[in-house]
Amino acid sequence: MLHPLIHFGFGIEFEQQAIIAEGLAQAVCPNDFFGPFLLQSEELAKGREDEHPSSLVDLLCEIRQDAALYDEKYWDGGDSLNEKIVSDAPAKLYEIAAKWRVSVDEIEEKTAEILNTVAWMADAVQRPSKIVKLDFFFIHNVNAGIFFYRI
Repeated sequence: MLHPLIHFGFGIEFEQQAIIAEGLAQAVCPNDFFGPFLLQSEELAKGREDEHPSSLVDLLCEIRQDAALYDEKYWDGGDSLNEKIVSDAPAKLYEIAAKWRVSVDEIEEKTAEILNTVAWMADAVQRPSKIVKLDFFFIHNVNAGIFFYRI
């Protein structure tokens, strides 16, 4: 997931050989629970190249507006992404993920979209009546994003 990238990137940034080694070690010991979800979504996206792809923010809104994706029977089990969230994702989530596609000539634009979206997500969870706090999990995405900027 993000930890190998974050450890490797910050290891290089701060010249910490042990952190670089840790990031590399994490990268070669992957957990494959995203694999089936991504492969199934990719299969569904094949043949849809002529359709106008949706933006990530539009897809997040679509997920939020679909009450079926908030079924307590689905979300009540498991304590990790691997145990429940991604491994047993409802078919509707595969369909939604298949709407976001990246062609080779769009890599830079789509990378910018990802970075903008994760920053928006980290900020969007704020409530005006509460003190500002950054979500621990969302901030991982923001931290990892700095390694995708071109220098």
